[in-house]
Amino acid sequence: MNFTKSLLSLLLCALALQPMQSQSMQKYLTAAATTAALGTATYFTTNKAYFNSIHWDWENINPLLIGKQSITEFLKNHAQHLNNLQEQNQWLWGAATSAHQVESNCTNNQWNLFVGQELDGKITEPAGLGCDAQNHEDEDIKLMKEFGLNSYRFSIEWSKIYPKQGEINKEELLRYKRFCKKLVANGIQPVVTLYHYTEPIWFYELGGFEKAENIKYFVEFCTTVYKEMHQEVYLWLTFNAPEGIALQGWLTGSKPPAKKNMMNQAVEVLHNILEAHVAVYRAIKALPEGKNSRVGILKNILQLDPWDICNPLDHLACMFGNRLQNESVYNFLTTGEYTVNIPFKVNYRATNNYIKNGGKCLDFIGLNYYCHNYMKLFKTIREPNPEIEIPTNNERYTIYGEGLNRALHEISDRIAKPLGIPIYITENGVATDNDEAGNALRTLHNQRYIYAVARAIDEGIDVRGYIHWSLMDNYEWGVYKKFYGLYHVDRSTPELKRSLKDGAQYYQSVVLGSRIEPKKDSSLRGRL
Repeated sequence: MNFTKSLLSLLLCALALQPMQSQSMQKYLTAAATTAALGTATYFTTNKAYFNSIHWDWENINPLLIGKQSITEFLKNHAQHLNNLQEQNQWLWGAATSAHQVESNCTNNQWNLFVGQELDGKITEPAGLGCDAQNHEDEDIKLMKEFGLNSYRFSIEWSKIYPKQGEINKEELLRYKRFCKKLVANGIQPVVTLYHYTEPIWFYELGGFEKAENIKYFVEFCTTVYKEMHQEVYLWLTFNAPEGIALQGWLTGSKPPAKKNMMNQAVEVLHNILEAHVAVYRAIKALPEGKNSRVGILKNILQLDPWDICNPLDHLACMFGNRLQNESVYNFLTTGEYTVNIPFKVNYRATNNYIKNGGKCLDFIGLNYYCHNYMKLFKTIREPNPEIEIPTNNERYTIYGEGLNRALHEISDRIAKPLGIPIYITENGVATDNDEAGNALRTLHNQRYIYAVARAIDEGIDVRGYIHWSLMDNYEWGVYKKFYGLYHVDRSTPELKRSLKDGAQYYQSVVLGSRIEPKKDSSLRGRL
């Protein structure tokens, strides 16, 4: 913007001084002014064209329709199409949580070592009771069923299964198994995440995923859980957002171990996590009962767009950021080559020969999506115009529905199509206040993002489910102040009373209106 102001100033000065100059000088100034005017016009036009290319004209979009068909009917037809496939494959409508955010007594993982410290610009509160989910299982399942959900994504707390190195808590393992059986009995498919940002303190003290030799402990945990629960689980997810674990833990310092600006170590941790995923995938598939189970990973996409389309530095920042958090993961999962090259920062290369030689490591890919950011002179900013991108209670995110559509195309082109696998949207939601304005914002979010999903399906993307974050208001990694839930949790009541939010009703109406009865062959549960 400063550049364009300078050009405009030059143009005005030249025009004002024209009568005072000689004829030759006037010609020179006129040519200079014309060039400046054309440059300014080109600059504005180019930026506007790019801006319009990544934003939809929501004033002329009815988010309740795809063509002349209602979103609900369109998605019902899509669910029927999936159900008609030879293999069992129902469309998933779901909600998600993670153990540390909703369960009580998650006191033996590394997050508890950072209580009272500053993470992500705030002092970390203890999770405490969470939503005391393990003592509200029947109630929460009843709420899911009333809502119409046919899937529930949750995580297994590693530190509860292996409280000490080599020591299994069998009762906790059986508790999770009983919970899965309850879900299945109520027509709700369990979607299990094995690592959602937490790990046992003993594993953390061994160096965690900083050390490749520690991968074996994660494989042991995953196979232990799998052997006990595989008959009930529909989808298995190894890691929630591996790039988030590594970059937020070792680059931005916003999650444990809260190390900052350790680029080389962040890149190595990300590589170790991806290798751990492959190791778990192969270990499960090697089991007699594991051949047909569906195992995947969750990829979070946060697009980086140049703030100034004419500024090469903004493009460069986007390129390096995308190379670090996206391209490295895409290339590893599809080719086995892991490469991160950022001049003067990091040059890391590694090869997984199993994948390189044609080995499979994914049966599906999960997509987590919230928003995008702009890069301005190597700094991250968000769009400040609330008429274009509406702020939420999470200061990092705005409502940007078209971004989910972009992310679906990206993950389809880079992972799903090359590997011939489907996509599940495993996490998407909005943080709002629990008041009238917040409820309206939640409704707007759900309308725009579900429209973006339906539009992607209409454009040929193989999407097979949408899981909303979150089932209920919970511990948002340090605070209880960002409310993502479909259900409000009244923390002032001893029973932590749950109540459906007005802003969740649009999502519920789509779920109830588009559901169909799945195939009845239970022998195909969780299989390809």
